[in-house]
Amino acid sequence: MSKVEKMSKEKPKFKVVKKVTGVPFLKIETHKPVYVRFTSPITVGQMKKKEAFFSTVDNMETGEVMKLLVNKVLSRQLNENYPNDSFVGKTFEIIKGEKKQGNENAYYEFELTEIEM
Repeated sequence: MSKVEKMSKEKPKFKVVKKVTGVPFLKIETHKPVYVRFTSPITVGQMKKKEAFFSTVDNMETGEVMKLLVNKVLSRQLNENYPNDSFVGKTFEIIKGEKKQGNENAYYEFELTEIEM
């Protein structure tokens, strides 16, 4: 093995992560639970030229920092049950349910359970 091959296989060792950029999105699949800890309040951003709501979460299964697209139903559940962004720092099991037809639009139901890890 050449010296160049040895050097390219060695991984650098870091002590502290200071900042993460390019955070991946967490996709919630229907009927498959995800376990997340909210690390930021819900913020407003843009997605495909439309207003969208996001929160930063820790994926408790993988340990990754991820962005969660928070739809209106999930946002309402969080804000009604955890006023003043008190859901931040808490861990939840989130299960996306079936698509329901509402008065104007179709929407997904969510089962939101606070858990202790």
